[in-house]
Amino acid sequence: MEGTSGESETQRKKELTVNVPVPEEKPFTLWPGKYHSPVTAALWHASSSFAQRARNVSMDSPAQITLQSKTPEENRTSVVYKFSSDTSLREEYRNPWNLFRIGKLLEDLDALAGTIAVKHCSDSDHTTRPLLLVTASVDKISTKKRLRVDVDLELAGSVTWVGRSSMEIRMEVIQPVRELREKDDVALIANFTFVARDWRTQKAAPVNHLVPQTEEEKQLFAMGAARDAHRKKLRMGNQLSSTSPFAKEYNDRLTQILREVDVGDFVRLKSCVLYTETENVEQPRIHVEVIAHVTQPELKSSEVSNTFYFTFSLDPECQAPGVDRTVRRVLPATEEEARTYLARYKADHIVLPSGQM
Repeated sequence: MEGTSGESETQRKKELTVNVPVPEEKPFTLWPGKYHSPVTAALWHASSSFAQRARNVSMDSPAQITLQSKTPEENRTSVVYKFSSDTSLREEYRNPWNLFRIGKLLEDLDALAGTIAVKHCSDSDHTTRPLLLVTASVDKISTKKRLRVDVDLELAGSVTWVGRSSMEIRMEVIQPVRELREKDDVALIANFTFVARDWRTQKAAPVNHLVPQTEEEKQLFAMGAARDAHRKKLRMGNQLSSTSPFAKEYNDRLTQILREVDVGDFVRLKSCVLYTETENVEQPRIHVEVIAHVTQPELKSSEVSNTFYFTFSLDPECQAPGVDRTVRRVLPATEEEARTYLARYKADHIVLPSGQM
């Protein structure tokens, strides 16, 4: 980190303070770019009291009986990345082509969503055993515009819907960062679904209620409830008929965690271009499937952990003179490839209830 005067260093600490309150503790000051990203530090800080509580409370302690009612504003958390002034932080998120490292940003989104989930599920009774929170799925991540690594960026999120033992957290990436936000400032939107489990029984555990206050919060709550009802309906249909293509289509919209990946596991990634869309000559789209397998060579076994779907487009601003921008069509060569292509195409173009992503 570049050397600065004591006064400017103190000022920068204040600017980068993240609102992750802990009872009877001073605000936690982050040092982004020095050891870790702002979101990772925020997650460590928010989880520190949670982890300490888990160590101090016996698993035989009673579960939380009285559920609290919280507003989305109570768990709303945001982190600002000072890319314009912090060169060390900027280099952490810059790739060799001077573009943004999207993978690192997605890691931060998941970390911040976990922080928000911890905040919402926490209670004031330190005698009850805490909940075990797990990322269940990530809804379709929509990128609205290209991110810049030299402009300040903000990650913000809050719980927008709560069921009995699950919750949906809406995450937004905002750039540029300004006092009066405009609609075009939102660069990325993603919905994370977390489920709560009891530490001792490993069964589903109820979470605190959510009480939306504003019209926007009520609308987001209704959209989350509709998505949950839609998923349950399709899951029920899939159980009744495993050949239901409609159920598979919608389920493929989600990045579902089928098997956890532990440190030390061998992971094999298999990718291919499923299909392309060339109707828009200026910005054709390329749809890619990536399947992550956890392999155990000694047992000669391989399990699917996750299936990811990425959509890429060509940026007209990056057009080099004399370079052919024609994107080739991708045609299936086998019956299995044709079925995969049709299922993915229908999943990408499925019509959800009004107002949903």
